[in-house]
Amino acid sequence: MAEKVEKRKNVKNDEKLSKNTQKTRKNAKKIEKNQEKTNFESQNYEKLDFENDKFFEVFAKQNGLFTEVNRPLNDIMYANIIMIFAVFVSAFIPVVSLALPFLVFIYFEAGIYGFVYKVESDKPYKFEEIFVSLKKAIKIFCVFVIRMFLTIFFACLFLVPGVIVMLQYSFCPIILFESEKLDVRGVLALSKEMTQGYKWQIFLNKMIALATVCVAVTMMFLLILLFDVFLFVPPYFYIIFVTLAGVLDVILVALPLVEIAVADCYISSKNSKVANALQKTT
Repeated sequence: MAEKVEKRKNVKNDEKLSKNTQKTRKNAKKIEKNQEKTNFESQNYEKLDFENDKFFEVFAKQNGLFTEVNRPLNDIMYANIIMIFAVFVSAFIPVVSLALPFLVFIYFEAGIYGFVYKVESDKPYKFEEIFVSLKKAIKIFCVFVIRMFLTIFFACLFLVPGVIVMLQYSFCPIILFESEKLDVRGVLALSKEMTQGYKWQIFLNKMIALATVCVAVTMMFLLILLFDVFLFVPPYFYIIFVTLAGVLDVILVALPLVEIAVADCYISSKNSKVANALQKTT
């Protein structure tokens, strides 16, 4: 009887050992498969171009390494700094120093708005595109003069029509930047048509931009006034620092806010017109 019991125990132990060996073999196969997968993925990652921004962004988001840096907004600020610097330098040129900064600002208007339009529509852009050609610059000056004349004329009749005229020609700089075939009349007519439904949005963003400038100037004035209570501050300090606060707000907040709003409205208006045209054809 004892021999039979021992035989049964040995058989059970042999069955357990065989089961354990089968499990270890399965685990070994799983480990081999996982190693093959990791080797394959590592080889694929090595083949991929890590300099590609889109791939790196997806890779970083998946691995929790993503830190959002708003590079396009910085580029818009740099473009505005270039424009303000050119206007500032032109003011020191003798003889034509009064009119030249105004002309330089008009020249850069289409380039800046076109640059922002490319940034907002995710198109490749270069800072050189801010500087438009001479042929396009002549058309820009003509469009600007007509816009200013119509705005001042209707504003003299009553303020509201002047504001409406100013808003309905808000897309003129982007249209001038994007299309070269349209003449001055066509640019004005197309801007008037495309701004329908977007005037309030553009107006509100312009009012917000103006409010930010007023707040920045007021806060700087109050800050200097507070210092003046304890320490004597020369009068020219008020002029310098208040002007500096206003200029910084214009470059960093006001101008980018208006430019981005106009560009976004232009993109949505253009997309809606394309969609309507496709619906009519189908």
